Order: sequence, then C-alpha cells, then structure tokens
Amino acid sequence: MSEVNLKGNTDELVYYRQQTTGNKIARKRIKKGKEEVYYVAETEEKIWTEEQIKNFSLDKFGTHIPYIEGHYTILNNYFFDFWGYFLGAEGIALYAHLTRYAYGSKDFCFPSLQTIAKKMDKTPVTVRGYLKLLERYGFIWKVNVRNKTKDNTEESPIFKIRRKVPLLSEELLNGNPNIEIPDDEEAHVKKALKKEKEGLPKVLKKEHDEFVKKMMDESETINIPEALQYDTMYEDILSKGEIRKEIKKQIPNPTTSFESISMTTEEEKVDSTLKSEMQNRVSKPSFDTWFKNTKIKIENKNCLLLVPSEFAFEWIKKRYLETIKTVLEEAGYVFEKIELRKVQ
Repeated sequence: MSEVNLKGNTDELVYYRQQTTGNKIARKRIKKGKEEVYYVAETEEKIWTEEQIKNFSLDKFGTHIPYIEGHYTILNNYFFDFWGYFLGAEGIALYAHLTRYAYGSKDFCFPSLQTIAKKMDKTPVTVRGYLKLLERYGFIWKVNVRNKTKDNTEESPIFKIRRKVPLLSEELLNGNPNIEIPDDEEAHVKKALKKEKEGLPKVLKKEHDEFVKKMMDESETINIPEALQYDTMYEDILSKGEIRKEIKKQIPNPTTSFESISMTTEEEKVDSTLKSEMQNRVSKPSFDTWFKNTKIKIENKNCLLLVPSEFAFEWIKKRYLETIKTVLEEAGYVFEKIELRKVQ
C-alpha cells in the first residue's frame, strides 16, 4: 500500500516554490504597433522532499505566547465557509472581535468601538456600518447605554452576541430576485443585498450541500429555514421596551456675541469634519446638546473649539476632548494644540 501524502491521498506530489535567480530574461512584445524588448526576472523551482516539509515548523521562530485557558476565541467553520460570503472579511473580523469580548458564558459585551476600529485598521464609521450588517443577519443586537448616576452621560453600547451559528436560509442559498436595494443604502449593505438576490455561488452551494449531507449521515437533524424574517427577529424584545421622551440637558442658548463669530474657509472645513464625525460617535441628543453650536478657530497652528457656556466647556472637556483630538488626527489635521475656549 502506497504511503499517504500531506493532502491525505496516495498521489506522488512535488513540493516546491518559485524563486528568482537574480538574472533577467529578454522578451519581445508588440506595443502600439511596434515591437519592443522588455525584461522579466528569471525564476527557478526550489524543490523539497515531503519529509523536509513535515520537519519544517514556523513555531521554532520567535517567542511564542504561552497557552492560557480562556485566551482563545473559537468560531464555527460554517460561519467562515458560508456566512463569510454575505458578511465579507470585515464583517467576519468584527464579529470575531465582539465574540472575543463575550468570554465564558457571557452573551454580551461592551468594548470600545474606537479600539476595535484601530485593531481592524478601519474608521469608526466603517465599523458602525458592519455592525448594521451583523444585526441584519441576527448575529448581534445593539442597545445604547446612558448612565443615570452620572447625569445621563452616554456610555459605550452593549452588544448581545449570538453564540450559535444559524444555518443559511433557502433564500440565501438560492437567491431572492425580489429583493429591493435602496439607493441610499450604505455600500457594503448594498453589496450584501445584491448577493442575497443572487444566492450562494455554485461552488459554495456544492460545499453546503455536502455539509448538509454529512450532518444527515451522522444522524443530525437539519432543518433549513425558508427565509430569515429580519423584521420579526427582534419583535419580542422590542415589544417590552418602554417609550420615553428624549432626555435633554438644559444649557444656555448661544449669545449674540458668540453667534457673530465668523469662520474662515479652512476653519469651516475643520468644523464640518469634526461635526460630521461626532454625529457618528454620539447619540443625536448628545450631539445637538454639545456640538451643534460649537465653532472652530485656528490660531498659530493651534485649533480652538469655541463653546457658548461654562457648562458646555466643562462637560466637553471632561468627556469628549480626547475623542475630538482623535477625530481630527484621523482626519489628517495636524495642530500643535487642540483646546477648548469658552465664549459668552
């Protein structure tokens, strides 16, 4: 009986990599109707025996992290193999990050989205967009948090996390041509909706059929739902919520002197960038209360955020100044100092 190779069969395999020799090879091509000579790197094959490949270990290099129980995040292969097509690499990564914080038996977490955005090398706006996609498919559910003990300060939201990976529905597997894609929908959500219309690609559909057959052969019960009822998924929890009016903090309206302060074109651009990003980072009531009436002034390479009251000055300084600095830095603005100034 022939020996089994690294891929689990008895075929004779050659293990190799292409590498450059350092030489150049002249070749000819027709460009714009004329023959010309160009050069490409000469390559050769480097071949190894199967035993050499078996004995090579990447773990021999560098200092490894010691094994500590609980320092692992485990996701089902089904999630990668099939849900990954609809969620995309960013959606997969974001769910993994959120799951990493829902350790042990917890099914919720409350991480800093700014930190996760840094880890993913994405903007907070992009991360929030993929949160919307994860919620659409029932992998997370976001609930905002306000701290009554600290004068109703907005805190990081809590995310309920789905721990068990659901099967794709028949509609996701086979497509639903009746899905409508709103023109004003976010780009990555539009992309996912387009995929929903078309269904799982044939090569993945074949793998999915094989997966289902294997599960049934192992006496597992597989009931593929006809469709995921996105609108009814959260009905129970939403029906239990209590409606309350928005909580607004009372601060003085801007004075006439404050309103008369003008901004240059450059200052208006910085002001617009800051307000646009802060709208994505805080709730609408918080934005309207603390940022709607601010102005930007630039003096001697310093950025000054003008606020209309002592109350607003103290609140923004304590809770939002570092976020403001981060927003302007991420937007590419370079200032020696970023400070608050009260103007009444």
